[in-house]
Amino acid sequence: QFGEDAYTMGLHVYTTVTAKRQRAARQALLDGVFDYDTRHGYRGTTAQLWKAGEADWDYDQIMAHLAKQPTYQPLMAAVVTQVGDKSATLVLKNGKQAELGWNGIKWARAFITDDRQGFAPRSAHDMLKVGAQIWVREKGEELLLSQIPEVNAALVAMDPQDGAIEGLVGGFSFELSKFNRVDQARRQIGSNIKPFLYATALEQGYTLASLINDAPINQWDPSKGPMWQPKNSPAIYEGPTSLRLGLAKSKNVMSVRLMRAIGLDTYIDGLTRFGFARDTISRNESLALGAAEFTPLEVVRGYSVMANGGFQVTPYFITDVIDSLGQPLFQANPAAACRDCGVLAAAGLDSADAYANTSGDWKAQCPIDPVVPNNLAPQTVSAQSTFLITDTLTSAIWGGNGWRGTGWRAARDLKRHDISGKTGTTNESRDAWFSGYTPNLVATSWIGFDNHQRGLGRGEFGGGAAQPIWIDFMKTALKQVPERKMPVPEGIIRVRIDRETGLLTNRTDDSSKEEFFKEGTEPTRYATHSSDGNQVYGGDGSPTDGPVSTDDIF
Repeated sequence: QFGEDAYTMGLHVYTTVTAKRQRAARQALLDGVFDYDTRHGYRGTTAQLWKAGEADWDYDQIMAHLAKQPTYQPLMAAVVTQVGDKSATLVLKNGKQAELGWNGIKWARAFITDDRQGFAPRSAHDMLKVGAQIWVREKGEELLLSQIPEVNAALVAMDPQDGAIEGLVGGFSFELSKFNRVDQARRQIGSNIKPFLYATALEQGYTLASLINDAPINQWDPSKGPMWQPKNSPAIYEGPTSLRLGLAKSKNVMSVRLMRAIGLDTYIDGLTRFGFARDTISRNESLALGAAEFTPLEVVRGYSVMANGGFQVTPYFITDVIDSLGQPLFQANPAAACRDCGVLAAAGLDSADAYANTSGDWKAQCPIDPVVPNNLAPQTVSAQSTFLITDTLTSAIWGGNGWRGTGWRAARDLKRHDISGKTGTTNESRDAWFSGYTPNLVATSWIGFDNHQRGLGRGEFGGGAAQPIWIDFMKTALKQVPERKMPVPEGIIRVRIDRETGLLTNRTDDSSKEEFFKEGTEPTRYATHSSDGNQVYGGDGSPTDGPVSTDDIF
């Protein structure tokens, strides 16, 4: 914007990023990458400077070699000078001599493949030799044997109210790679896409109580070649299941059936309402399971629409640019959400000035006065749909009635009830994601290899590989931030329904629960029981709510 002379003009550039949250994001990503790396074994020393039987290098020789080695914070190059049974003595690049204890060595099973590791070492001699150049890092008071990770990761955090980026880490090390995976890496999103599908269905009149058949799909169209058989992971099928449980449990076959029910074109239109560019969306059924490739920045923007009540905000990084004389050259004016003033948008009011010029009657209808953005972001999804999805993604964290959500680790570690989120894992675990939010902060974490063909290995999923990065960041970012659950918008009611059929019930035992509905979409029929005590399906909870049998459930 200011040309190449900007580098010599003495400009003061102020960003949206906060130091506290940026440090937290950086540390969370490093810990997540190293934790993954240690789970998959030790790939060996970097170089053997001298071998047994050869003259040991003296201190000056060692330091001359180490001076040529790069530093990838927090890793430091070191040379092994002695090896004991359970420890080793090192010379570090900073010139100090240090002891590497058994706690820093015992993790180092030999790397075989991403799926296999060797036996745990029984002594330091199993992994280290005198004269080896290695990498170490500090963790608290301890020194740990380490290595340059081959895996990479990204984390981006944003204020969903106006799109201000509050933390951004695009990879393990800028010294190793200038590639910013937050806004340059297009990766398959996996199940992280499902909330957008379910939100689109809610916009089409479905409810959280609508039933979809959770059963294997064995439909073959000869014109499409080999039969596509999407499967649940794990391969557990529960029959007719509500939309709430389908999303919270991340049921793959339900997502495919739901997408077929609303139509692929409707689904793609829905994705654009969350800010995803139409020309980046491939038109095929695997889109229901996250075959589309998006950047973490695009994903966090999409989740911000759910966090802020349906407004499409645009991420931004720069707030102000001041010249060398203190004169402002640029000031950001981002379009912002105004969840509590949806009445303004309905009235065609799009700014604080318009709000100020309205009658007192309008002001009285606005629950916050006069906190209205100067530039109102477009509302592309209803406040009611985003509330319902948010409440369901809280179920994905906390689970309920004897089942555990895919994001259960966040409940265990953060112990907050105002967090919502979704895991995501692609085929062969090539990409692992977690996206989650509170009303005032949304963040997305991703981990994978830059080589798209390489998977993370057996047992690596979004919940265990990407979510810990998100959790560690949120521990710091939400510290001393009071819990604030998303407010229930107008037009949402709560009624008691039968768990199995999604219909109204007078029962108050475990067979029933309270569920949220958009006003006017709640069931109007009551569940009944046959003479043998089994439920009779009298309706599917959708607006049609006509008599159906289990065969009619998608």
